[in-house]
Amino acid sequence: MGAVQGVEVAGTGFYVPAQVVTNEDYEERYGVSADWILQVSGIKARRLAAPSQACTDLAIPAAQRALAHARIAADELDLVILATVGSDYTTPPGACMIQGALKATHAAAFDVDCACTGFVWSLHIGALYLAQGIYQNALVIGSEVPSRALNYKDPNTFILMGDGAGACVLRRREGAPGILAQYFHSDGARWDAATILGGGTRHPNPLEIDRSEIEKLYFKMDGQKIFKFGVLSLNESIDELLKRSGLGPEDIDLVIPHQANLRILDLALRRSRIPPERFFTNLEEYGNAASASVAIALADADQAGRIKRGDRVILVGFGAGLSWGGLLLEW
Repeated sequence: MGAVQGVEVAGTGFYVPAQVVTNEDYEERYGVSADWILQVSGIKARRLAAPSQACTDLAIPAAQRALAHARIAADELDLVILATVGSDYTTPPGACMIQGALKATHAAAFDVDCACTGFVWSLHIGALYLAQGIYQNALVIGSEVPSRALNYKDPNTFILMGDGAGACVLRRREGAPGILAQYFHSDGARWDAATILGGGTRHPNPLEIDRSEIEKLYFKMDGQKIFKFGVLSLNESIDELLKRSGLGPEDIDLVIPHQANLRILDLALRRSRIPPERFFTNLEEYGNAASASVAIALADADQAGRIKRGDRVILVGFGAGLSWGGLLLEW
């Protein structure tokens, strides 16, 4: 159900900023216990962008690495999709800026904002274009700089987030198994569980926000609601993908979930029918990179040799919106 055939992953790549911020750094700067951070999140370190680095500055090197891995030149691309909640500017779309920087002169480009589910959903969109024969090669990127919207008075949020970008090149190839199943869902009735309220058309100019409302500029979430939602949505998505594909847990070689919080992932793993050793996590060293997290983890797993031809891989995301879902690919 929802299979998309004739599409393959041709290459992956990721880029993270040079600055490493450890739990000990946060303990020294903000008085938050390094041991407590590790206990509640499973994160030991994260990467933070330099003041001069914006969303596309991370996306471009990730894209270049994915293109090199795929052995595809930028001018062979037909489509560039950027998944992000915070591009460089309100407009133009970051994908257009990336297309120009790469000199992908033949490619159409657009952004997708679906929070932490965005990269997985963008992969599906790109695959659909290729499967329909509209395009031959697509570049899908997840790039985020969540550090720009962190409230360092709120340790329940700032300890989690890290900056980075991941990219994937999709190629149309006859006979490729492609996507075996897809599942996506949203619940807008719970939109206020995770927000950044400033900068949109309701609160458009951050410079005009009253100091008493400054928190509108920061990422804010209801930790208990998101924790429960994360566990349930991850298991729901995996179960639905197995059901729609007709496969069993034993048929899955690797699961790459949104790298949100190790406590969420641990509980979801214990409830999953797929063995825990088949789940890939790297948030220990990169933290939660929002929509870039699955993209970074996918490229990391691929280049670490965790994925080989013929493997069945589940990608699953969940986040603000609320939105959740995933893809089951045959590599």
